[in-house]
Amino acid sequence: MKNYKHLLVLFSLLILTGCNPYKRISLSGSDFYGRNKVIKNIDRYDIYVHQADSVYELVDPEATDSNRITGQVQALSEEEVIKKSIIDTTSKLKPGEQNDIHIYLDNAEEIADVKVSDQITLEAKNVESVNLTAKESRGALGIVGMILLGILLVIVLLIVIIIAAVAASGSDGSGSDSGSNGSDSDSGCYIATMAYGSYEAPKVMTLRRFRDQFLQKYSWGRSFIKWYYKNSPQFVERHQSKKWLHAVLRKFLNVFVFIIKPIFK
Repeated sequence: MKNYKHLLVLFSLLILTGCNPYKRISLSGSDFYGRNKVIKNIDRYDIYVHQADSVYELVDPEATDSNRITGQVQALSEEEVIKKSIIDTTSKLKPGEQNDIHIYLDNAEEIADVKVSDQITLEAKNVESVNLTAKESRGALGIVGMILLGILLVIVLLIVIIIAAVAASGSDGSGSDSGSNGSDSDSGCYIATMAYGSYEAPKVMTLRRFRDQFLQKYSWGRSFIKWYYKNSPQFVERHQSKKWLHAVLRKFLNVFVFIIKPIFK
């Protein structure tokens, strides 16, 4: 159970370090208009225009080109103005938690007198700054976490494929009885032995410890072992000469062994 908890904690940490939090960021006008994905989908956001102490909502926003956003100005209630004037830039957010964009004008002469119901055009040159929600840059730990998480997912997929292959090959009830009871710790790791070329290879020994110290403790693990030892000899017999398959198996097993080796010494 102790080893099982270690694996669960490791998997949880990988998920946590791999997730990208969102937060409020501030951009210059030129930087904001340079975000093509946001500009092209500007109609999906709630746009608020700030000018001096006034705040307006931009209704039906539309990007006429990469440097212009148009829309109709709509007044906000006094409570909404206060609420939209105070923006928390410190809290981390979940995806989609805040979908609003705040555009702060530089009070240029041509848009100095924004009025309710006006159809206005906001150009990059007239925008002092923009506040919006964006992903935080992924740190080194997050990148490593995502890589390891990807590797773990590949390993899980490989195990599922092997189980499916063993199930298919054993559906007719045929197969060697060698080690079929799954309880003999001296039984050979057929596929691993084929991949590494020796029953005594260090990585095969690690896999045997994983079998004895982890899989043997659980009913589903013992069922898998029984299944594996009944049918893997057939798999090895069919694919013994396929060196490319040996190389592929080694690559996946190497990653798996690297992860479990510190736990199953």
